[in-house]
Amino acid sequence: MLRASVIIVEYNTLRHLGRCLSSLGQMAMPAEEYEVIVVDNGSPTPARPLVGGFPRVRLVETGRNLGFAGGNCAALPSCNADVVVALNPDTEVEPGWLAAMLRPFADPGVGIVGCKIYYPSTRILQHAGGIVLPCGRSEHRGRGERDVGQYDRQVDVPYVCGASLAVRRSVIERIGFFSTAYHPAYYEDTELCLRAWQAGYRVVFAPDAVVFHHEWAASEADALGSFRLSEVSRIRYIMRNYRLRDVVTRFLPEELAFQLAGDRFPTERRIAALAYLKGALTSRGGAHR
Repeated sequence: MLRASVIIVEYNTLRHLGRCLSSLGQMAMPAEEYEVIVVDNGSPTPARPLVGGFPRVRLVETGRNLGFAGGNCAALPSCNADVVVALNPDTEVEPGWLAAMLRPFADPGVGIVGCKIYYPSTRILQHAGGIVLPCGRSEHRGRGERDVGQYDRQVDVPYVCGASLAVRRSVIERIGFFSTAYHPAYYEDTELCLRAWQAGYRVVFAPDAVVFHHEWAASEADALGSFRLSEVSRIRYIMRNYRLRDVVTRFLPEELAFQLAGDRFPTERRIAALAYLKGALTSRGGAHR
């Protein structure tokens, strides 16, 4: 039986963390088969008082904001299991979530597993696996659709969302974990899945694993700022992972069409244009840890 280490990186989402930890405590899985580690990533709302109410949860305090990747990497030395699971603090899991996340790993060719994600208190899909467009923009299968069973089959996908992502520990030891090049956030999950595929591992969507996610909870007061960060990280992803031929034949045609879209998306186009330079200048930083 595989064991799991669940890592929750907390930064300014303390209002959600208690519900997340409570839902983990209700899982239909023996306690000895998983551990939970909360990383206080230099949050302005310290996690220690809340985490103290959950005796089985261990706390790692970084003292400063290391970003999503850095926070998860900071917990790795404390992980004592075969599978490492990144879970957002603004999520709540169904009782069978973790067992269903681990099930596909019975196939030794599976390196990463993602799950079905709903918007809170609904059966409206937020994520049923992800796809990556030639321009590097990522999209979630099923986003905004009511779930009527159309994504109930386990399938291989290009990537899965880091809000709930499980990776085999031996895969981390071979290809690294989330890259700190994407500080503070976005596209770490996309690149990790790409590296897994390149190393010959499968990335799998497990439909029986279900999470409810308060998307953008850590940045809901600055949605435009989050979009700016995402666009910079997208360009970093392109610069780090595309060959010159890919840039010319895949990235540029779609990106030019977006930038020449007349009066459509004026704000988004300006943000993307500014991201090209910043993303390119910072694309090589950060090791594959």
